[in-house]
Amino acid sequence: MSPTRRQFALGLLGAAAVPRWARATATLDGPGLRTLAAAKGLVFGTAVQRNQLEDAGFAAALRREAAILTPEFELKWSTVRPAPSEERFGAPDALADWCRREGMALRGHTLVWHEALPAWVPRFPDAAAARILMTAHIAKLVGRYAGRIQAWDVVNEAIEPKHGRSDGLRVSPWQSALGAAFIDLAFHAAAAADPAAQLYYNEYGLDFDTPEEEARRRATLSLLEGLRARGVPCHGLGIQGHLTAVGKKFNATRFSAFLDAVAALGLKIMITELDVTDHALPADPAARDAAVAAIAGDYLTVACAHPAVIGVMTWGLSDRQTWLNSSPDYRRRDGLAQRPLPLDAALQRKPLWAAIARAFDQAPDRRV
Repeated sequence: MSPTRRQFALGLLGAAAVPRWARATATLDGPGLRTLAAAKGLVFGTAVQRNQLEDAGFAAALRREAAILTPEFELKWSTVRPAPSEERFGAPDALADWCRREGMALRGHTLVWHEALPAWVPRFPDAAAARILMTAHIAKLVGRYAGRIQAWDVVNEAIEPKHGRSDGLRVSPWQSALGAAFIDLAFHAAAAADPAAQLYYNEYGLDFDTPEEEARRRATLSLLEGLRARGVPCHGLGIQGHLTAVGKKFNATRFSAFLDAVAALGLKIMITELDVTDHALPADPAARDAAVAAIAGDYLTVACAHPAVIGVMTWGLSDRQTWLNSSPDYRRRDGLAQRPLPLDAALQRKPLWAAIARAFDQAPDRRV
């Protein structure tokens, strides 16, 4: 819709009838996503890198749009402990200090993962070594940021049905050394280091109506059921929400049923890493933006309507910096940059921003 036609349409509706998200889409002086989410008792946030805070414009966008941040790389094992005797906490400390000054919450990512391991961590540790390495690492990170980090992704991506195990677990260094018990061990260690932190299991591929993602949903639910039955201090599920704009069908009924099953365990749900790859779409930016907004809108309408979902975080705020442009699996063949995030490279709001805002606007109010 052209600016003239859009202004005419809004004029017919009358200013009072136009929701705040619609009035704010074309201008940066309207309420940000953090405000629109908070109006329904939800939270909006994003992943960030420490160097982005040095850009005054980007920092202003974060203040306007986000209420909670996740360090994209700064807390991963290979970053903070590249050698046994070397610790690099300068960047995450700076992020924590910035959030404190700005009144933002901070989310920790991630404690136990099969990737981002430094070279000095054995890829095939024995059980005793694995237990010592894992619990010491968790105690160091969670203990250091106790009271400063609100929630942690304690275990990340432990499910992989394609590996053929009956429990659906991924074959990884931790699973190979400790079996399924590594997950319980990680959560207990995190709870001991900071009893006040909210502890999450975080997983991808839970979103679309495909046999592979249905198998991942079943395995994830089974994992969560076991944690709850054993009294493991797991408080929520992080659903990453790495979506694709073409090629997979979204089934609202099936996704909602999965959210129901997780909620029935007494767990909170957070969309933790939302973005939408457009790598298989034609080059036209407007067409890509429309497709990205459409699939995210369908997805978030279901998610934000569910009472167990407490918020949405995107994996980056602006198209100027996204992992999708460097991933061999998702780089566009035409060499164009992807447009997977709420703000464009110039920090202007896009149709995806409006789709997120609309989902918040339509969500039930958790405050009542």
